[in-house]
Amino acid sequence: MPIPYKVLGVVEFANALLDVEDMEGCYVAMARVWPWGDCPQLRAWLTANAAFDNVGVASWMSDQLIYDGPEAFWRWMRAAVRREPGGPHRWLRGTNRRHFYGAEAERVLDDWQSRHDGDPGGIARHAIEGGDRNAHSVFRRIRENRGMGPYAAFKMLDLIDAVLDVTLDFTNCADIVSDVPAKVAFAYWESQHLPGQLSISRSQAVQRAFDMVRAAIGPRLVPPRYKHPITDQDIETVFCKWGHHRKGRYPVGRDTAIFYTELEPWTGSSPTAQAIRGALPPRRS
Repeated sequence: MPIPYKVLGVVEFANALLDVEDMEGCYVAMARVWPWGDCPQLRAWLTANAAFDNVGVASWMSDQLIYDGPEAFWRWMRAAVRREPGGPHRWLRGTNRRHFYGAEAERVLDDWQSRHDGDPGGIARHAIEGGDRNAHSVFRRIRENRGMGPYAAFKMLDLIDAVLDVTLDFTNCADIVSDVPAKVAFAYWESQHLPGQLSISRSQAVQRAFDMVRAAIGPRLVPPRYKHPITDQDIETVFCKWGHHRKGRYPVGRDTAIFYTELEPWTGSSPTAQAIRGALPPRRS
């Protein structure tokens, strides 16, 4: 089937994402809802999102901490893992956590709760407060938690910096991105060089691809808080989405549209879901 939109080069695609705030539309909304950044509810939101990869579920779970405290948060997290009735909506999961249920998922929650003394935001707390703010170090601390593979750990790392507004140093971080953006970045590097110029390691080539895109975009400030030019955390997102874009699976604005859909069923029962949905960038037609 023909691709139903014009396929953009990676730099043009990155600028298009920035133009419509679709780099991470949910981050933009959350920065508007929580302009002050880091707080216990946001940390709990990160925990729930790491479990279910669904912004609606994460929003509702974070509300339970505010209403009834940490025990209620963990009780409902386990109810969702067990797919028990009683919640306001089906316990949905995103693609990257589609298998998060059953005995192993319960062991993951047991680890998170016990490791951090019952703190619903404990993963983010330890990641932030357990050492220096270099992204590699923070990434390793997140990875200490059961079930936090490279994708989930990098996602939380990104959220800590962008949404909690805890500034991390992302210099030369292409070596900790997950497989999909790394493969796309390496293929891009290969496409820009003759075979005789490829006598460097794969990780070096991925980093150089990141550097090329950063240089091409220049000093333009990036969402959600417009405090700094594009960094490796943003370029990871660009390459991940551009890989899908080239195959006809990612028109610009797609993720923001998905966030609208994920949040909609929860807006009647979750003030947080309602607030985030109301602050999302405009949905593209």
